[in-house]
Amino acid sequence: MADMSEHMEAFFGVNLEEKYLDALRELDEYVDDLKDISKNLRELTKKVNDKEVIKILNENRNVLFDIAQQIRDIKYFHEFYFKEDSGVRHITRERDTYMLLYQIMKWDTIDVRDLLRWLNDLRALCDVIGLRAEDLVNFKHLDTQPIPEDIASYPVLVKDKRGYCLTGEKWNVVIHEDEVRDEMEERSNN
Repeated sequence: MADMSEHMEAFFGVNLEEKYLDALRELDEYVDDLKDISKNLRELTKKVNDKEVIKILNENRNVLFDIAQQIRDIKYFHEFYFKEDSGVRHITRERDTYMLLYQIMKWDTIDVRDLLRWLNDLRALCDVIGLRAEDLVNFKHLDTQPIPEDIASYPVLVKDKRGYCLTGEKWNVVIHEDEVRDEMEERSNN
């Protein structure tokens, strides 16, 4: 039996909003595929002289048409009832926000650019659902490589294994620790 951490990884490893939109796109593809098969069956009826085979081909075309229509109806249902502003879509976005938070908190300190990308995604989701990313992220609880005292006041929020630091008021600047020192020195000389 899988342990709880495996279940958490599976739960948080899926972007529900994106998955939902992909599923809607797939429904359109299925309808198109069924229409193509139906057209192929129609072409086959023109090449066959046996009335029983033609009857079976036409019956199958009708079944395919009905299935395509049912799929299209399901898609329209979802598009109508689960619009951008619906509660269900809001809930999936909230869940995706917490998925990103989980991912951010599990950052492995290898590459700060990964963390920056996740933080940008988090900020974008928060903007859509009316939350503030600043209220959700606490850098004191994030893993980081040790930040040297001489640059901590820059302020450096986190540092990765290659010496790159995340900084900036909006957590959007990646700079190497040596460049931080150079910039701090330049500021003190001015």
